[in-house]
Amino acid sequence: HRSLVSGSISVGKGYACHAEGQDTTASLYASHAEGCRTFTAADFSHAEGSGSITKGIYSHAEGIETLASGSGSHAEGYLSVGWGLWSHAEGLQCEASGSGSHAEGYQSRAVGLASHVEGYQNVVGGDYSHAQGNENSCSGDYSFATGEENESGLSGAGGSYCFASGYQTFASRSYSFTHGNRVTSSIEFQVVHGQYNNTGSANHTGNLSQFVVGAGLNQVDRINAFEAGHETGDVTVPFIKISVSKSDSTAIATGDFSNPEPGFMFYNTSTNYLYIYTNGAWKSSSFS
Repeated sequence: HRSLVSGSISVGKGYACHAEGQDTTASLYASHAEGCRTFTAADFSHAEGSGSITKGIYSHAEGIETLASGSGSHAEGYLSVGWGLWSHAEGLQCEASGSGSHAEGYQSRAVGLASHVEGYQNVVGGDYSHAQGNENSCSGDYSFATGEENESGLSGAGGSYCFASGYQTFASRSYSFTHGNRVTSSIEFQVVHGQYNNTGSANHTGNLSQFVVGAGLNQVDRINAFEAGHETGDVTVPFIKISVSKSDSTAIATGDFSNPEPGFMFYNTSTNYLYIYTNGAWKSSSFS
């Protein structure tokens, strides 16, 4: 077989293979096993370390009891596995099962196609997504999660292209962005900052809030300090909503003034006048 064997109890079974060390086996064509109890079960593969195994063609396993199963895969560290085609797993008990995926850190899993995960117990299920930090999750495609216990996207539920960051935030709708402490997006293209926002108040009299600042105290006492958006189906009628107390808020319509309420205001950019509706009439002040 033109194989090369050196060491103790090592075996070279494949053509042009190389086995070296203690109890190693190079069983396939042009494979290389070295270290202690390593095993190559695929052509052109390389296993090194202790108890590492290659099963995919052109794969590489190194470290302690790692497994490179997919074609062209790479596994290194301790008990890490590269299942997917051209996948890469490194660290402690990490798994890269999606094709072209990369998992590193501790017990992190890259499941989606070409996904990337790093850190502590992060999971990426969406394709082309990325999670980093501590126990974050990316379920939607093309999504990103960073920080601690954040979730980005909903698999199969219109939750792709999301971004979640901070602590326990949830970017649940497509193209939404969350950042802060336990804030959640509720509609597409929404940006939510702050902490403990009120998702039930995301709509102002049936309208859509595209920008929200949460200012709640806990999971029960949720409130939005500020909202900005537009009327449903009509982006030409925007509004701003400012909370004045825990139970009340003032809506400031910036486009439709046919039925004004106290506190409504608008600014005329042509005349540089600010108008405020109070005591049944519009009052103005010049900023010229």
